[in-house]
Amino acid sequence: MNKYLKISLIVVCVLAAGFLVWQIVIIVNKNNNPTLPPSTKSEIFDQTDSDISQSQNTTADNSGSEKIIIDKIGITAPIINNVDGNNMQAYLTALEGGVAHLAKTALPGESGNSVIFGHSSYYKAKPGNYKTIFAKLNLLASGDTIKVTRENKNYSYKISETKIVKPEDISVVSQDKSKKQLTLITCWPPKTTTSRMVIVANLE
Repeated sequence: MNKYLKISLIVVCVLAAGFLVWQIVIIVNKNNNPTLPPSTKSEIFDQTDSDISQSQNTTADNSGSEKIIIDKIGITAPIINNVDGNNMQAYLTALEGGVAHLAKTALPGESGNSVIFGHSSYYKAKPGNYKTIFAKLNLLASGDTIKVTRENKNYSYKISETKIVKPEDISVVSQDKSKKQLTLITCWPPKTTTSRMVIVANLE
């Protein structure tokens, strides 16, 4: 066989193997990392300022189930666990019944970053009682407390950071097993999907 032909075949094989490895890495990362729910124009909201100012102070009748409690802004709501960020219908359905824990992130009380989404506003005609549950997150500050009940255990998190980020900023869902962290996320400002309000808290 011609020397140059042999070299060409080797190069082609190496490139093909490299491409295969690259595809495997992409698939593994996609399957093992949390994914933010995609932005969509179906999330453009129609609450009035009055609706938002009267954000739900809802105490759910869900004894024994998981819930989030933020006394400072009058919130008690169920937590729907392991919601797939890639499945918009599952995500929106979960938010009808409370707030949504993002799949592939730590559960409350565990090592890592437990990520929870909630609406700041949503269509009044749509089902659900939690359309403005996170509309007052901007009133929270460092040092405030967020409580979570899970499996009949109570966890208390102290807020360390509040920030506004772009919707595509996936750093807010990253997992650091050296911490026990809670991250709350909502669309911001209310009635838009322009940015995200992010509240970061650490287990006390």
